[in-house]
Amino acid sequence: LKLALTDVRLPGAPAGALCHWWLPRLLHVHGRMADLETTSKPPSPIKSNRIIRFERWDLACVEGLMGKVKRDAITGEICLQSTHNFPDFQVLDLLRRPMGLKGTVDGLMKDKYLFKVYPLMYRTWIYHHAMKQIHDVTGAARDENGILKHVFSQRCIDAPMNAGRFSPLMYYVPLAIGTCLTGSLALVAITIMALIVLRFISQICNTPTHYRIIRLLTLPVRLAYVGVVLALFDSSNSLAVVGYALNLLLVFADFVLGDVVMANSYKLHCTYNIVKTLPGPVRIAVCNREGAFQWEDLFGSRGIVDESVSGLGVWERKHHLIAELGDLIVELRPLSQEDFNALADQYFTTSDAIPCLAADALVLDDMASTAPTTKESFAKDMFLEDF
Repeated sequence: LKLALTDVRLPGAPAGALCHWWLPRLLHVHGRMADLETTSKPPSPIKSNRIIRFERWDLACVEGLMGKVKRDAITGEICLQSTHNFPDFQVLDLLRRPMGLKGTVDGLMKDKYLFKVYPLMYRTWIYHHAMKQIHDVTGAARDENGILKHVFSQRCIDAPMNAGRFSPLMYYVPLAIGTCLTGSLALVAITIMALIVLRFISQICNTPTHYRIIRLLTLPVRLAYVGVVLALFDSSNSLAVVGYALNLLLVFADFVLGDVVMANSYKLHCTYNIVKTLPGPVRIAVCNREGAFQWEDLFGSRGIVDESVSGLGVWERKHHLIAELGDLIVELRPLSQEDFNALADQYFTTSDAIPCLAADALVLDDMASTAPTTKESFAKDMFLEDF
């Protein structure tokens, strides 16, 4: 309608005057008032045709983290220490390519060798702890995959959730504020003693062997504390009532978000069995998961790894592709359409090549028909279509 009225104008009026004055009112009458400046903008480019350029990084840049992965005894989170020089890579390339890689979103979706990296932080922490005590790992000296088999055999939750693995101190430290409001010196002293005991248990059990029983060991202390609070409850002072109520509320929140959530998340514990390993400088294993049967139901699909990579005719829900990158244990998942769109947005915004770690684990068998065979025959940035 706007285009049709562009050339219509009142006598003596400048071109487009009728359009600029009458069209908004006409659209308003029909209940479709719109911002003409917005509708006149050209459509954004189709993401599927946008270019993404990857910069390949050597594996040596991800080494040097051994002993720097720690578990916080209070929050239960796994953190990396002194990682200011560690590269921020997002993609792993399993295929040996002489030069960089560039392509459209649609073209890269057909690449079977690009994977997104999902760090398994608790597995990595167990791995670092086992490396310190490698003499206790059965078969580690005789089997090159002995240390990985030991790490994979440990029961833990690899799903992206906290699962109540934090210390009760997360709620019992703020609880001390409510204790002060009660005005009871006896309750304050007992609270301080309870905090010391909880801190001690959380610290000594902060190991791969005992971290899962912290809440069980601290349960008698917490139940005894609730009994003390109820015994000293004083309803004669309104401020004291607020303090006691705050104490009981935080104790209840810790029990629900900690103990109940941990009990409900127990079904997500799992172990892995190595089915086969891939060749190359990176230790990559195709594994069977035992346990965590509801993983995909709760957190969605993890993608399907192509047969040319896994060597399996059928990729089932229980299969995982797990790699040891430097000193990190990670899961490799095929990039989804949303992942490529996000990378395209990042490259379009920053114009910086996307970091891509080069694993060089696989080599195309028929190089003559699928890719150039010499380095001189590659351009600086090869398009996926060239492979």
